[in-house]
Amino acid sequence: MRANLAACLAAGSLAAYAPAASADHDVAQCRYNAVIHPAVTGDGELHGTAEGVVVAPGDTPTIRCEVRVNGVTRAATPTSLPGPGVSAVAGFIRFIASDVDVVRLCAVTTTSHGTRDECYEPTPLPIPPPVVTDALNEVLAEFDAATCPILASYAPGSGPVTIDTDGDVWIAGERAWDCPPFAD
Repeated sequence: MRANLAACLAAGSLAAYAPAASADHDVAQCRYNAVIHPAVTGDGELHGTAEGVVVAPGDTPTIRCEVRVNGVTRAATPTSLPGPGVSAVAGFIRFIASDVDVVRLCAVTTTSHGTRDECYEPTPLPIPPPVVTDALNEVLAEFDAATCPILASYAPGSGPVTIDTDGDVWIAGERAWDCPPFAD
């Protein structure tokens, strides 16, 4: 149960920023926020939003934010409309990547000097944040300290319910509650 709770609460998130500075524009940045939904295959379907901005005084820049998996563009915002000195874009993204895939966020900017790709690796940000996970673990530890001895007092259980001397509970052969020491 604890593993299921942790899996439900800790659906991962990625946030990536691709800041850049070059001779032909002052600032170009893309970022995305995507939630990971683990699939049965072990790959994760990520979906969320991406947004970018480019600032190039005296020019009419455009920007597109791309997510590349193993060097192939798998998601992208539309290309922004050119603007006087600045242009911005935002859009929905969705792609699949596994733990072994190389995922990069790219700001593709165009100015009067040409088109430039600037790519960076995303930074995973856990959801919920570690402070929430730590607080949840403290609450669960206190709950276990109070509940597990009570459950253990009902060992061995009866009918389809089996309880061991640690307070671990199985219903019809499936683990329903895990008390310390925890099973792997």
